[in-house]
Amino acid sequence: MDIPGDGNFTGDMECLLKGVDSVLFVLDAVDGVRPLTKKFWNIVYAEKLPVMFVINKLDRDRADFQMAFDSLSTLGVKTVALQVPIRRGYAFVGVVDVLGGKELMFSDEGGPTEAKIFSDLTDDVQLLYDVTVENIAESDEKLMEKYLEEGRLSLDDLRVGLRAGVLSGELTPVLVLGHRK
Repeated sequence: MDIPGDGNFTGDMECLLKGVDSVLFVLDAVDGVRPLTKKFWNIVYAEKLPVMFVINKLDRDRADFQMAFDSLSTLGVKTVALQVPIRRGYAFVGVVDVLGGKELMFSDEGGPTEAKIFSDLTDDVQLLYDVTVENIAESDEKLMEKYLEEGRLSLDDLRVGLRAGVLSGELTPVLVLGHRK
């Protein structure tokens, strides 16, 4: 079910949420969280549904992933960035898979091509990876113990912890979307 981001649909949203088991919020990379986003968030939060955010319009001139991502903190959510956009100038050319530690570059053949993370993104992605792993570990006591004992978690551990955290409402994953130019 799709509910447009317009205040006229607030009543419809409350009714439609009774028939869904999760919610996908689409957040504009130019504007970030807006007052209506907060209103809709409060309605969804009251229903205790699992939520995921997609930051879109990353192909726009004024798109700012970091601003949009940071604006999610105004909702009081514990975000888990699973992807980060790769832009060259104004062009949206691919995404970084934060947990997988690789770049997925758009290709002319249609599918993404895998590449090692460019050095200009390495430090930022490592910091984001560390925060993401800590957030996932904090959502589960057993994972936290393992993380503190071993200093790392496997990709399988992270996937299981992420799923459990999303279903419990403790974690909110964030993905990115745009059209390549």
